[in-house]
Amino acid sequence: MSAEEIPLLSWSSGRWGFAAPEPRPISALTVLTQNTWFSAAHRARRLRGLLDALERSDADVIALQEVLPDLRDRLLEADWVREQAVLAEGVGVAVSYGVMLIARVPVTRAWELPLPSAMGRSLLAMELTTDAGPLVVATAHFESTREMGATRGAQLEAAFEALDAFDRAVLLGDFNFDPADPEEAALDPRYVDLWPALRPGEPGYTEDTTRNAMRLAAKGREKHVRYDRVLARTPGWVPRAVSLVGTEPLAPGVHLSDHFGVSATLVSSRARD
Repeated sequence: MSAEEIPLLSWSSGRWGFAAPEPRPISALTVLTQNTWFSAAHRARRLRGLLDALERSDADVIALQEVLPDLRDRLLEADWVREQAVLAEGVGVAVSYGVMLIARVPVTRAWELPLPSAMGRSLLAMELTTDAGPLVVATAHFESTREMGATRGAQLEAAFEALDAFDRAVLLGDFNFDPADPEEAALDPRYVDLWPALRPGEPGYTEDTTRNAMRLAAKGREKHVRYDRVLARTPGWVPRAVSLVGTEPLAPGVHLSDHFGVSATLVSSRARD
């Protein structure tokens, strides 16, 4: 399987259409990943909260997983998305379930790579221009369920191989395994996992039933794992900050998602000099 270039979408003249590439360089980058949870539980309230949280965030590139058509429609209707952003969406988003990238910074192109999967998973990427050269931001929702570890390993191999074409890459999303799981050995050691790099000693759980009562009510069992991550192989760029997103409830027993998101900021070393 090979990657295929896909259209960038932007709002212009009262409609969504294809966006022209814009190779204007940047010197700082904040990315955010959020599994949005496909469940119908509290969905209207959660979607309102998610749209508000994304609008208020300082993220330059937003990676979303488990995007259903209703969320896609809400995003396409949002004033801030129309006014500020270009979009790239995975093949499944418009009809069922998939991944999406939203950028508030100039993007030169986007592409999608089908991954080995029984669930239709893919790697979705945007290429940016920076003051140190091209940088690609890519997201995936790696195969779900514990027994699919071998498939996740094959998906990681395919993703890292595709990203090898770039000198600088950020891979973020729902990896569906914890650092304690066997798939950890499949991670490319050239990539820095930003949470432990910047916040050593803090667990950074992104599924955390102690803090997320909605997650506990939905599944009926305790869970504390760090499935959602930001990995960076970015020579000439320095990781500066990383934090969890969506940890505060929208209402008693209601969070944005069953996962917390992760936000991270990197800065060009040239900008710091």
